[in-house]
Parts: sequence; structure tokens; C-alpha cells
Amino acid sequence: QEVRKVFTKEQAGNFFDLLDEVYKTGKPFAGKELHFQKKNLHGDFEDRWIDVAYQPFRDAEEKIVGVLAFVYDVTEAFINRQKIEARETQYSLLANSMPQSVWTATTDGLVDYFNKNWFEYTGTTFEENVGTGWARAVHPDDLPQALERWQGALSSGDIYETEFRLKSKDGSYRWHVARA
Repeated sequence: QEVRKVFTKEQAGNFFDLLDEVYKTGKPFAGKELHFQKKNLHGDFEDRWIDVAYQPFRDAEEKIVGVLAFVYDVTEAFINRQKIEARETQYSLLANSMPQSVWTATTDGLVDYFNKNWFEYTGTTFEENVGTGWARAVHPDDLPQALERWQGALSSGDIYETEFRLKSKDGSYRWHVARA
């Protein structure tokens, strides 16, 4: 009941109902990135997101005498993730609108993104290509030079450029220029 002295029903939304449910049933509740509106110092409402864990608190006879509430404000992390996801969507739309195959790699050289053109050309899946799996699409005669240049570019920071044949989904090979 103490929490009802701090927050109004308007501020707490359904959080009071959730507390009551845990108190009545004894079943814990956990929620991630739950939205609510908080009144700021100027009297305006602002959007906030929280992670919540409610645990029944029992006495020595196992009777529920309260609810432990753990609340973490995750607003900043939520907003940052939303921004990152929006940028990733933009990047993906741009990469997929290009007629070339586009890929990205981590600083240690493991490929972590391919646009749709790569998959349409090779007829493969992301799981088959991620990391170093893409190398299976390179013609075996061209792979040693491609990998040597890739490793050289990774260690020197220089531009990676090479030509190799890539296997298409119909089994034929065509020459491609790779540049990173």
C-alpha cells in the first residue's frame, strides 16, 4: 500500500493491478520495456520505459505479506536501440536498392551482413554465409588469393580489392570485383 502514497493511479497505470495480482496469486511478474508516462517537474507527461520484477514476499508461515518490486528505468537504452534499429532499416533499404551485392564485416574480418542481391545470386542463406561461410561461393582456384588479400587488408587497413569467380545458384561461375 505504500507505493499508492507515492504514485497516483493515473501515473501508475496498470502497475497497481499487476502488484495486486502478485499479492493475491503469489505468482511473480516480470516485464521488459514497459511503457508509462511520468509527469516531469513542469507538469508535462514524458514517455518512459522500465523493466519490472515483482516477487511475493512471504512471512515465516509462507503467507504473502507484501510484494518486492524491482524497477529499472531503461528509457535511454530503449531510445538508443530504437535509433539503431531505424538506422539499420535505412541502411538495409539503401543496400537492397543497389544492383550490386553488398556486405559488411566486423573488424576481425567476419562478414556479418549481406544484402538481398547476394542471396538471390548465390541461392544461399544468411546462416550459410555468415562469418567466413561466404568463401564457399568463391571458385576454389580464386579463393587463396582472395583470402590472402582480405587478410592483408585487415592487417594493414588498406583497401581490399580483388577479382574472383562466384558460384551462382544455377552452379555457373561469373567474375566479380570485390572492394572494401
